[in-house]
Amino acid sequence: MTPADREALRAAKAEVLALLAGRAATPMSSVQRRLWFLTRFDGTRPAYLVTQAYALRGPVEADALARALARVVARHEALRATFAELEGYPVQLVLPAWAPALMRLHMDASADDAAIAGAARDALCRPFALDREPPVRACLITCGAERSIFVLAFHHLVIDGASLALLAAELGPLYAAELAGAEARVPAPALGHADFVAWERRVHAAADSLEFWRARLAELPVVELPQDRPRPPLQSYRGRQLEFSLPGEVEHALQRAAADAGVTRFAALLAVFLVTLQRLCRARDLVVGTPHANRDDRGIEGLIGCLVSTVVLRVEVGRGLSFRELLRRVDACCREAFAHKDVGFERLVELSGQPRDPARTPLFSVFFGAQGPAEPPALPGVVAEAWPFDPEVATFDLECQFVTGPGGTRGTLTYTTDLFEAAFASRFVEAFVQLAAGLAAAPAAAIEAAPMLDELRAREVVLAYNRTAAPFPRESTLPALIGEQAARTPEAPAVTHAGRTWRYGELAARVETIAAGLRERGVGPGQIVAVLGERSAELLGALLGVLAAGAAYLPLDPAFPEDRLRFMIGDSGATLVIRDVETRAVPGSSPSVTIEALCSGASNQYRHDSSCASRDTRESSEHHECLESANRHRHESTVGVAAPTNHRSGPEDPAYVLYTSGSTGTPKGVVVRHRNLVSCLSAMARGPGIAGDDVLLSVTTWGFDIAALELFLPLTHGARLVLADTAALADGRSCRRCWPRRRSP
Repeated sequence: MTPADREALRAAKAEVLALLAGRAATPMSSVQRRLWFLTRFDGTRPAYLVTQAYALRGPVEADALARALARVVARHEALRATFAELEGYPVQLVLPAWAPALMRLHMDASADDAAIAGAARDALCRPFALDREPPVRACLITCGAERSIFVLAFHHLVIDGASLALLAAELGPLYAAELAGAEARVPAPALGHADFVAWERRVHAAADSLEFWRARLAELPVVELPQDRPRPPLQSYRGRQLEFSLPGEVEHALQRAAADAGVTRFAALLAVFLVTLQRLCRARDLVVGTPHANRDDRGIEGLIGCLVSTVVLRVEVGRGLSFRELLRRVDACCREAFAHKDVGFERLVELSGQPRDPARTPLFSVFFGAQGPAEPPALPGVVAEAWPFDPEVATFDLECQFVTGPGGTRGTLTYTTDLFEAAFASRFVEAFVQLAAGLAAAPAAAIEAAPMLDELRAREVVLAYNRTAAPFPRESTLPALIGEQAARTPEAPAVTHAGRTWRYGELAARVETIAAGLRERGVGPGQIVAVLGERSAELLGALLGVLAAGAAYLPLDPAFPEDRLRFMIGDSGATLVIRDVETRAVPGSSPSVTIEALCSGASNQYRHDSSCASRDTRESSEHHECLESANRHRHESTVGVAAPTNHRSGPEDPAYVLYTSGSTGTPKGVVVRHRNLVSCLSAMARGPGIAGDDVLLSVTTWGFDIAALELFLPLTHGARLVLADTAALADGRSCRRCWPRRRSP
């Protein structure tokens, strides 16, 4: 509490005392303190919402149901608690009397489940004002005379999963008593929630499990599942649910495997869940959270409130383990963790040394639970059954809850929509069910042998999904495609750099000029020519000129260390280095030539076109520079081979060579052929697509593979390419200024 808060509290002392009149202040449990802190951290979202819904068939007396719910609340102090901070200490303030209002909505008898769920979410799934009233809400939605949906919503501060079953068990006889105008014979709780908090404090004070958890939580890994979206900096708690069931034969096989290994059904389901996680995230050291009911002591079993504790399970899903071995490993891990559950969650966070990250839940981001079926309330004259209600709230990245019983095994997968699409949840469930079948069928086999997909689905993924063949100009090359585009739109703008725009005709002429200069120096198919210089339209012309001469280019970034440049030139076997300016130093003794020399040394038929200058006021001065550079041509190094007779490259000839970073060893050269490049450009032209009036800004260093897409996709489809200066790339505002708002003619 800040000094300003204390001053405000003193100023409003009378009002505060009136508000607290009759309320009993008791400490919060360890779980409540954590939930309260996290809720206060961002109180604008309905986080930590616990819901339960029932479909009711038959006439429901709404007033009697409201009174019965009020009697349940009156019996359990946790459901009458508000939460506040006094003297810097979090406490719960229990009201002596309070009853939740039963909201009543009426919908048409033909309303579908989606519409009903939407109405329930609007009514119930909102943040609670924890300091003003107990976080308990109820809504009865009537859909005609014989059908109703009863939905309850709580903050996790006042209830847990086991409490929901207790509430349903009490609600039935209390509703019957209200209908009959009689007293219900429901035993009063032996203890109150304050008794539980006191008991928990004694347990934590006597805890001797710190060393166990310190070792178990050391260097705790993070489970990173493949995401559809980047993780936001702050959890929004938005989520969705997917309901599913295990097929009967799979459930029975899994039960047999568990029995043979001497483990519980919980351990078997958790083991399959862990294998599914491992397959998707590719990690083997996995951490999940799981609840422990904390109702082992007499007197607490019938208490409604937030008694649950959270236990951290860390399991190594080792390579080569059989499913039977994994079952026993998981079972042992659970038994150890549950035996040491006497340490509060906040203490576990401290022991882990993990920094607080508002984008994640502490310690783990995946949660798993399994419990027996809870009976719906037995309401006289009404048939009640659990109704699947999705509050669209997710506390964790992924949470899987199972209900196991005589009716089979049903699961609910809750996922955060901040990270995952609905398709991810469907794939996860599909993989879980298939892995459960495969692992249970062969428990002695290595877990890696179990398939994630059934035969039909695997055939679809492997064959159908890979039928991606599409027509493209297989026999063409990049120079041919750009040349054809230049012939179609010679006057259209092609490349803009440093305030100057080259038209397609100008670019094609410049490329052919450079290609002719290279041919004069013996460059042709089968050779590699290195190109060294700062990004510019002239350097782009040099790249295309190398390709037009039939050779492949090797882009060299002058920012690279000299040793790396020397290695790339030597390792690639480059026969010539083109440098952008006369003063550019070339490492080693490789022959080199400037762009100006290549331009001036070619046939004079290009001297009066715009290959050495744009058709603008600078034409004469640049032409003069080209003439001067011709006098230096005889001093340039040349490639000592005969001029090739075939100047055209084919689709299987190399187009360019790139080198890996070398972070894991020696850099390796990768050759990309014309057919590969043309196929890529054709695919990208189909989707996302490109049009002749598009403008594409090139920002990637030319030694990176994606640069070929940026440079050549617009030039093969009549669009305009804008080259950002190297210096501009380091500043967002400068880079933004490189991109014109509209395409200029």
